Amino acid sequence: MVAPLMGLPGLQMIHKSVKLGQQNSKIHFQTIRSLADTFKPDIVFPMMDLSVEANALGLPALFPEGDAASIRAITVDAPFFRSVKTIDIGADGRARSYAETIRLLREHLPGSIRVGAYISAPYTLAAQIMGISKAGLAVLMSPDKIKQLIELLVPVIRQYASLQIDAGADLVCILDPGAALLNPGQFDEFAVQYVASIVPLLHRHRVDSIYHVCGNTMHVYKLMASSGVTALSLDSREAGVNLTEIAEKLNDDIILMGNLDPSGTLLQGNEVQVRHEVNRLLAEMGKFHNFILSSGCDLPKNTPLANIKAFMETGRKYHYNS
Repeated sequence: MVAPLMGLPGLQMIHKSVKLGQQNSKIHFQTIRSLADTFKPDIVFPMMDLSVEANALGLPALFPEGDAASIRAITVDAPFFRSVKTIDIGADGRARSYAETIRLLREHLPGSIRVGAYISAPYTLAAQIMGISKAGLAVLMSPDKIKQLIELLVPVIRQYASLQIDAGADLVCILDPGAALLNPGQFDEFAVQYVASIVPLLHRHRVDSIYHVCGNTMHVYKLMASSGVTALSLDSREAGVNLTEIAEKLNDDIILMGNLDPSGTLLQGNEVQVRHEVNRLLAEMGKFHNFILSSGCDLPKNTPLANIKAFMETGRKYHYNS
């Protein structure tokens, strides 16, 4: 299977801004459908957006025209806790827009292409709300407070996941970039156990689950696998991830996805370099049947379409010749 994490590059194909893509479900659908029709990946994903759940909880979001939305952190206090308990994320306009994009993709794409959805992991959502530095400090200085927040957010995330599953998502990717900064003990205590509490909901709906953490995860990949997810999506060799070592040490019942460098080779390289790196990666991982060729993280908006084509073609050719 060949399935890069890509959404934003499709905006080049329909000549629309990120802001429009993230707020208009039809434009969002057209963006992803353009990628699907052109490159025919085995899995399509919407545009990666870590702001949806926090924005739905009332946090201010910034929408620059040329980049993904971001959240302005707030001070977490008693009124915020009370407010979260009263909010129905299923009624939020942006959350429903993403679900509608999933519905349109599942309705119009062939069944051979699986439709993925994204949700924020509980720790990363807490870090979005508090600010990544304050969340890291809270882990050390006030662990009970951040745990209280994380536990409050788990039902919100479950509801958002259910909204997208009901819309037709075939799999759900749980995004936890904030957790990459935690040491193994902290990762176990503040991140993975809460992801593990969401996974059964996905599997009850017969939806596969992917756990994605950006950066170097060599210190926590076994913990990631212990969450019960179907697959791990891991960052690039340049970020410090040794995918073959991970494949050799984990049981082969968990799928590994990755891990071509999205901001290096795919964004800044040329077609020859992309083909070389894909062949190198597949030569290393070809003996593992539980591997899906992908990018190490979400492809930047300006990733050359010729490089994506080279990535897909090289992956397909290697697959069919092996």
